[in-house]
Amino acid sequence: MNKLKILVLITTLSFTLACSNDDGTNENTETNTVVENNEAVNTETNQTQTVTEEQLAVSSETTNSNEAFSYLSKIDIGANVQLKYNADISTVYNQECRTLSTSDPLYATEEEGANVKLVKTKINASGSEYVVVFSSGPSADPEFMFYKDGDFSQAAFSISALHVVVTGNGSIYSSGHTNNMFNNRRKFKVNNNKLVEVQQAHYYVGLKTKTLKAITIYGSERLSSPIANLPKDYNIEVLLNKRNTSLYLIKTDFGLAGWVKLENQMYGNNAIDKLFYAGD
Repeated sequence: MNKLKILVLITTLSFTLACSNDDGTNENTETNTVVENNEAVNTETNQTQTVTEEQLAVSSETTNSNEAFSYLSKIDIGANVQLKYNADISTVYNQECRTLSTSDPLYATEEEGANVKLVKTKINASGSEYVVVFSSGPSADPEFMFYKDGDFSQAAFSISALHVVVTGNGSIYSSGHTNNMFNNRRKFKVNNNKLVEVQQAHYYVGLKTKTLKAITIYGSERLSSPIANLPKDYNIEVLLNKRNTSLYLIKTDFGLAGWVKLENQMYGNNAIDKLFYAGD
């Protein structure tokens, strides 16, 4: 009997231990399953975040690539010249003046140049109509000439620029490095057939370039309180130009900002690369 009891006890104990191990294995398996599921959830979350970041990147690139006044129609003249206009209040010609009918008041002979009659449009929706003509100029001085419709004896006003925008809401915008020191962005109104510039605090330059010689930048427009001495071939960004002056606000490669004055800028600036007078 004792042997039988001992055998039963051993059998019972072995079964209990086996069940205990099975439960532990199941618990471990469930735990592992939870961990794996968590990893799967994290993986899915990371994938979702990645897609979102990519979408944001694409969205950002799209936003940055949107050009100003993209809602307007445009005419490209060659590779670098462009007119934007409001198609709702415009008549498009886009024809070289030498190919116009000889009865057209803007007809020009071959010798008179390759002017282009672009559009007839309004500066504002309720105002007068103007015919816009582009001229490359007698010595590569591109300009947009505005003739009041019906009076073609001479242009009412003209704008030296490579890009002109006539929004139709009363404003004209221009940009381009021509007859100026840099790509100059300007805004105009028209009063009594006269072009009036909307005065800005400063002109934006936004030119990343380098110094051609050692220069000093200053903490004021009076060129007092030196901030830094910059060596030749130093990377800079020209941020602003004080309107109608030779004063420029410079940002150093480190991030300091200060003023510098260019001497004889119209006759060959030798201090800052790519900052030069384009024109006669």
